[in-house]
Amino acid sequence: MQRCDLHTHTTKSDGLYSPRELVYLLYSKGIKIFSITDHDSVEALAEAQEEALKLNMELIPGIELSAEYNGEEVHVLGYFVNTGSKYLLDYLETFRKARKERFLKMVEKLKGLGIEITPDMSKFEENKAIGRPHLARELVEKGFVSSMEEAFEKYLGDSGPAYVGKFKISIEEAIDIIHKSGGIAVLAHPGLINRMDEVINLSILKGIDGIEVFHPKNPYYIEDKLKEIAFKNGLLITGGTDFHGDLEGQGYPVDFSLYCGRSGNKIEVVRQ
Repeated sequence: MQRCDLHTHTTKSDGLYSPRELVYLLYSKGIKIFSITDHDSVEALAEAQEEALKLNMELIPGIELSAEYNGEEVHVLGYFVNTGSKYLLDYLETFRKARKERFLKMVEKLKGLGIEITPDMSKFEENKAIGRPHLARELVEKGFVSSMEEAFEKYLGDSGPAYVGKFKISIEEAIDIIHKSGGIAVLAHPGLINRMDEVINLSILKGIDGIEVFHPKNPYYIEDKLKEIAFKNGLLITGGTDFHGDLEGQGYPVDFSLYCGRSGNKIEVVRQ
């Protein structure tokens, strides 16, 4: 088995590292197998693959889709997706437009609160998954708040005055999109889901292939429970850091070493 990280983000969604920068960071950490799972975007994969080949690293093409269950946001990871799939690309274009509209609506809400901010949209032209983290960084850069955490607490959090709901699909639709794009579907960080048991049971019913057992915000007792569920239902066990580059818990904890074995599209992750 080789050291791996199957959950990372780049500037093509809400991460701070470019695809190339991320690859070299992973390499410096001894990672041999990795996946970039940007939110609703596969734009980073070509650049990352070019760099990974130079370093003899294996990139598993990935994505993280935003779904919803009873008003709560749920994420579904897709691995080994065909990035040229028309089905996937048509869906991502719909999502890209919805994200941009949402972003501009939040800008208008901020203006209504007396915060005059006019983001340079050209900065986001290459980013196909623009969202709240980008607006939070704008607020920090313009001096309206001192940190991204403050931006979310005061304005952009789910109950904040500038919040606008995200366009979402059902868990079943997310799984279906991934499967129709040739990938395997994995429920992301179940430990962060309020109705975890309900969501897991529904996901299994709808054809989920695996569970992200290892995540910095999954406590050990949750890991043990998720392993038991995975074994009982024949699900793949995956894991990753959910690295973004700037948020607490989304980096590289020193005790978070994951190792991956794979056979074809079957992947299995263990913590050592």
